Amino acid sequence: MMIPSPTALAILADAAALGIDLAAQGDILRYRPPSKMTPALLDRLQRSKAELLTVLDSDGDLADLRRFVAALKDDNAWRQSCQDRFHTAKYANADSLLRVLGIVVGLAEDHHRRRDWIAFASACRYLHCLAAGTEWDNVPPIRDESAWEIALAR
Repeated sequence: MMIPSPTALAILADAAALGIDLAAQGDILRYRPPSKMTPALLDRLQRSKAELLTVLDSDGDLADLRRFVAALKDDNAWRQSCQDRFHTAKYANADSLLRVLGIVVGLAEDHHRRRDWIAFASACRYLHCLAAGTEWDNVPPIRDESAWEIALAR
């Protein structure tokens, strides 16, 4: 699964700011309207063409996200890692995490469809953090469950 580089995100954001629509068609990077293209942006597009084609290819990028999550279901080492992390949790397990990962994939798909590249990259990074367990590892455990229930009621 590819997370767009800061360079690619900047190019996509600059093109959008100029009102330029970019599209991947096979190994061709198309843009319109040509009247809004600047020489500097065209040069940046040409230098980052391979990555931009990959990012703009929604079928490929989004299929990679879905395959990444689907592979976790059958990954015994990942499930054991989740079990180890969640051993003190009452409401979390590998299956609940897989459901959350599915939701994040849906958000990434929505961002990609809307061509919100920064949000798409953020969703991809977040998906990786969740799957790797870093989000769980960085949160202190809840010691007083009654306080947690009060926080939820607000």
